[in-house]
Amino acid sequence: ETVVVTLSSPINASLGTNDVHTYTIIDNDATTATIAFDATTSNGDESVPTANLTLSLSEVSGKNVSVDYAVTGTATGNGTDYTLTDGTLTISAGNLTSNISIASIIDDVLDETDETIIVTLSSPVSATLGVNTTHTYTIKDNDVVTIAFNSSSSEGEESIGMVTIPVSLSGLSVRDVSVDYMVSGTATGSGTDYTLADGTLTIPAGNTTANITIASIVDDLFEEVNETIVLTLSAPLNASLGTNAVHTYNLLDDDGATIVNFTIDEVADIHWNENSTYTSTAPSLSGDIPIGTLTFAVAGNDSTAFTINPTTGVVSLSGRDYENPEDADLDNRYEVTVRATDDEGNFATESWVITIVDVGEFQVIPTAFTPNGDQENDVWELPGLSENATVVIFNRNGTILFQSIGYAMPWDGTYQNQPLPSGTYYYSIKSETDQYKGSITILR
Repeated sequence: ETVVVTLSSPINASLGTNDVHTYTIIDNDATTATIAFDATTSNGDESVPTANLTLSLSEVSGKNVSVDYAVTGTATGNGTDYTLTDGTLTISAGNLTSNISIASIIDDVLDETDETIIVTLSSPVSATLGVNTTHTYTIKDNDVVTIAFNSSSSEGEESIGMVTIPVSLSGLSVRDVSVDYMVSGTATGSGTDYTLADGTLTIPAGNTTANITIASIVDDLFEEVNETIVLTLSAPLNASLGTNAVHTYNLLDDDGATIVNFTIDEVADIHWNENSTYTSTAPSLSGDIPIGTLTFAVAGNDSTAFTINPTTGVVSLSGRDYENPEDADLDNRYEVTVRATDDEGNFATESWVITIVDVGEFQVIPTAFTPNGDQENDVWELPGLSENATVVIFNRNGTILFQSIGYAMPWDGTYQNQPLPSGTYYYSIKSETDQYKGSITILR
């Protein structure tokens, strides 16, 4: 620091040459302040254009404090990834902090690894280096690349010989991208219909597409159904799976249709008691073997009354009170026709009639009762049952729990005078003309 003395207004003299004198007070205190980064690391998305790295003094200094810094790292400066060169930072006297600014961080569209900018301090003036002399700023890449098939399906005739299925990235990547694929479908590999095994596909860095090749597609002479080759992607490396992770290639047969002759074995007409659901057996076939898969359907004037399992051909007619016929002829004779069609359009039909038999109203048989002594629903009532009807009740092991001819004394849910536990039991009822079987539940 300085003390300046200046002369003026002399009396009985004039000012000489040295009318100003400066006295300098030389500081003899050693430097105690340190300069360093506030932190050793920080990061930001590449979409953030500027990053400030803060340096601080350990205490206020009466002098300007400066420090040199050098810039290194995996990121490229000079405007490629960011803008910052080696330089000197000054913290003015009386201040504690200042920033080194990384400017013009580039938000590119390239999928790449995260990159670093490393700033290292050296050669401090009016201070010494503190602990955090190096700061690493990480530029985090925000470009997500997906890998997927270009489409979910394609097709070609078996005469094509081979086919390539393209797999593409959603954007450019500086890394190799790989993905596993699994092969399935109805066609047979290993040279029978084609050649392709499970494997891994790699798209080299800088490329956006590669192909999975289905080779040696066999052009046989057999007429057959069209077959599929299904490719499924999984376990991507340096990318994530896109939308089309599965591709189905349809291998089209080009050998023309084969005509086969088969029939559905005869099904006899049947009488069926109302209120009981009719279920047929699965149709059996005679003659040639159908091509591919059989599909069953019902037809005929009364087809809407029936349901059918399209795979097994089993036909059902719901049980109900048929006092008001709903068949086409209003005579409670329900005609059903089952049609079986193979993959080549060959078909066979069989028709039969279910005649609904009107039965007494007692045959709306209760499915449960509550023998708990409250005088309500304590016994299993079968009003209107014939005097000569036989009623047998047994458990799941076949043990007879109750048996009577006629039903003057309804069953009260006991066996050998002991109450049976809650659960499901089974009955058989035989009258002069009909027989009924089912289950009854005791609720306590």
